[in-house]
Amino acid sequence: MVAPTPPSRSHRPHSSRPPRATHRFARGHAIIVGAARFLAAVAIAAIAHLSVLRAIAARAQENPPYFVLLWGEPVSGVTLSLRSEPGSRCWRGACVDTGGTVTLVEPLTVTLGTTATVFMNRNRDEPHRMTATWHPVGRSDGEAIDALTQRWRALPPGRSVDLGTTGIATVTLPDEEGWWVLAVHTVWGDATRSEVNWGMLLNVIDGTGEREFTGTYFRRFEASAFTPGEGRCYQDAGTWWLDATDRTGFYSRYDAIQADVSGAPWRSNAYDFVVVNVTFRGFVEPYGAAGASWARAGGRRDVFVTELLDMQPTLLCGGDKPDLLLADAAVDAADCVRGKVSERIRVAVRNVGSQPSDAYRVTVTDATGASIQTWRGDSLAAGESFTFQTVRTRWPEESTAAGAIVTSDDPFTERFPWSNNDRAFVLPAPVPTACPPPRPGEAAQRLWLPVLSLNRRWR
Repeated sequence: MVAPTPPSRSHRPHSSRPPRATHRFARGHAIIVGAARFLAAVAIAAIAHLSVLRAIAARAQENPPYFVLLWGEPVSGVTLSLRSEPGSRCWRGACVDTGGTVTLVEPLTVTLGTTATVFMNRNRDEPHRMTATWHPVGRSDGEAIDALTQRWRALPPGRSVDLGTTGIATVTLPDEEGWWVLAVHTVWGDATRSEVNWGMLLNVIDGTGEREFTGTYFRRFEASAFTPGEGRCYQDAGTWWLDATDRTGFYSRYDAIQADVSGAPWRSNAYDFVVVNVTFRGFVEPYGAAGASWARAGGRRDVFVTELLDMQPTLLCGGDKPDLLLADAAVDAADCVRGKVSERIRVAVRNVGSQPSDAYRVTVTDATGASIQTWRGDSLAAGESFTFQTVRTRWPEESTAAGAIVTSDDPFTERFPWSNNDRAFVLPAPVPTACPPPRPGEAAQRLWLPVLSLNRRWR
């Protein structure tokens, strides 16, 4: 008896392929739908990107912009800057009245009749109107707000200048000597921003503000510190940031002193530095020129070198310390002994500091950094040297001595704990890379010595 065949689940033909016209329609419909989805995704991404940009711009304009004056000294080419923070203003629906035009206590010294560039910093939109007025003032007319800033309540009539609407302009400095307040007034046309006022104090002279400076200086990673005054150090208050161009020779002279004092080619790092006494000519910006808020947060004033007059090392400011120098490191190939290379290792250590050193350790390493020899040394007096040497035998395939490092028991008592404490070996001219093959007995000894050594270790 034969079981009945179950009915088919579909009455459609066996082929699953739709008719030709239907297949074309489905493919075209899929393409159209895919393209529409792609365009919609692009539009959504563009809208989201625009919203992010608008949000960033809105945050950038949360506070009113700064106003900056740049003045290039006509002889040296040094560019000095003065950055003014907003004074009286109405911004984003809130108004602040400072009771007058606010400037720094110290003026920026400039040359009469020259020009300067002024602009708004971090401003998103061009203003509707921007004007500036030069007011002649007396040195004692201002009212001190704090150690950095002062207020000018009643300014005398002055000469106004239209600064346009681009947010940047060139102005001509007054042609009369004296103290001048540059009062800037800017108006916007939108509802969230109305107006902002800034003030800058300038000392206009018939000549140059270049003068002579004397003090101590050091440079290291992210530091170029000048402390004005004889015998004063960077640990004292009042350190300035120093800038110099290559043509002054300031930095090259400093690097040469570093190398001479340390006894080794100088390698800049974040720890080691030498302090020097220095005299130079240059320009200094007023305290707070980068912004009063920046100065209150610990920012330094800038001094610009135009001519180096003298620079000498000093033991002041932490320089009166011991300093271990790895003065010499050499390996000399001596001979071949029973298939091994014989080499003489020599290391010299010298205290180039001004005080006796601590006890120290000398480590000789191969090319991989592995230690192959260690010596201990006693304290060295200032200027004293000591030489370590030994004869080492190795198989030709083993690495030769490649370098050495001297480490004080307390490295941070040294003047230069990192820069002159290691040295690569001076390799000899004839380095025996191969020796005559060992005799049969020596070859067997070479094979069995590691095994015997291992057996002795485990007994």
